[in-house]
Amino acid sequence: MEAAPSQGTGEDAKLSLLLAAGHGRERLVPMQGLPTGTVTLLFTDIEGSTRLLEEHGDRYATVLADHRRALRDAFAAHDGVEVDTQGDAFFYAFASAIGAVAAASTAQQALSGGPVQVRMGLHTGTPIATDEGYVGIDVHRAARICAAGHGGQIVVSDSTRELLEDGTFHDLGEHRLKDLSEPVRLYQIGDGEFPRLRTLHQTNLPVAPAPFLGRERELAEVLGLLGTSRMLTLTGPGGTGKTRLAAQAAAESAEQYPGGVWWISLAAVRDPALVLDSIAQVLGASDGLADHIAEKELLLLLDNLEQLLEVAPDLADLLSRCSGLRMLVTSREPLRIAAEQEYPVPPFVSEEAVSFFGARARIVNPSFQQTPVVSKICSRLTAACGRRLFAPLALHFFHDDTASSGCAIMLWLARDWRSQSKAPVNRTVFGTLPVSRTCAEAISPAPWPSSPRASEIVRPPRRGLAVPVTRSGGGQSCR
Repeated sequence: MEAAPSQGTGEDAKLSLLLAAGHGRERLVPMQGLPTGTVTLLFTDIEGSTRLLEEHGDRYATVLADHRRALRDAFAAHDGVEVDTQGDAFFYAFASAIGAVAAASTAQQALSGGPVQVRMGLHTGTPIATDEGYVGIDVHRAARICAAGHGGQIVVSDSTRELLEDGTFHDLGEHRLKDLSEPVRLYQIGDGEFPRLRTLHQTNLPVAPAPFLGRERELAEVLGLLGTSRMLTLTGPGGTGKTRLAAQAAAESAEQYPGGVWWISLAAVRDPALVLDSIAQVLGASDGLADHIAEKELLLLLDNLEQLLEVAPDLADLLSRCSGLRMLVTSREPLRIAAEQEYPVPPFVSEEAVSFFGARARIVNPSFQQTPVVSKICSRLTAACGRRLFAPLALHFFHDDTASSGCAIMLWLARDWRSQSKAPVNRTVFGTLPVSRTCAEAISPAPWPSSPRASEIVRPPRRGLAVPVTRSGGGQSCR
């Protein structure tokens, strides 16, 4: 099972534990009995387990055991394979989509009328079977679909629906799941009436190019602080993953903000006087920003605020005038206002770096296997970044050429230096700043590993890389 994004509630966190259990494995030998090829994945979770515990007290253990027995009997009757369980959440796999849906329906019927309400999510794909479960984007998708549902509800993806015979289905339309992926079409099995799915709406959060990997502990800490802070500022040097962490936290907490969760990109803004105008433009506020927000409960994600710290008094005033407003900020430095809680984004430690590398690699090449070379690469990247942090950005830019690997880090350091010196910062610096191989290698005197080449370790992503360029007169630099 792949590492999953942490959820915003205690109940949803159980699904994260199911997914995170197998994070960082190195072997890719199928676990005994797991179906392979096209597989339908089913996740379940109890709705309101904390409330049930309070209501039933000492009897809760019996209630939970009865629930587990009912689910296992129903799933086994339709040839389901138990992949994992955490608390009262299950992860099952089925070779047949028809069998998976029949199993889910049978389980819901068995629980009908009882104290336990279970939500179920199904998705069909081609996950990679490993020695301890599955890896791949399909696992993330199935878990997210389950988390979007309500107790007693069965929600399936379009890929599962296409494999089913005619039956009682309700088209729930397109939804953005909390992994910040592109919208997906979801269906409900059965005629039950349920509230709107727990998916993203009232938001302009950008689509993430890949699932949220690693940083589960940090995400949980940010979510906890976000619930108690008017302004939470994620600080740290460039490349530490502040924006991705903030965006995921905003997505996870979206249900708490009926007025929406709104992303305001400030990377290209240089005049602090334009910050409030940028917020007003995103919110569609034409008659005064504070009057427009008023008492609405909404979250503003102010991304890349470090060059605009002079706006701090204006943001403090806006918070004081809008009681339901919360701000989540990414910046290299805190704003230092009374309402602010700072959260320094910590660096990756070595083990996290290796796991992150492997998880990113499996997105590109599902059969990727960790080797000692990966640890060596991660160690040298850490050293190249001055030993003060492990930059996820450096891993993103790792390429199939030793020079471009060094250039990626050089570009990152140049971006960091430009910002610290208050010079204009341009997110396209990676495409405009040529850096020689000599300069890149100067970051880390030890030569970069040349055997095996990175291209033999993992196929590089198609874009967003520092790539080698041959220039007139010979020699090689990067862009």
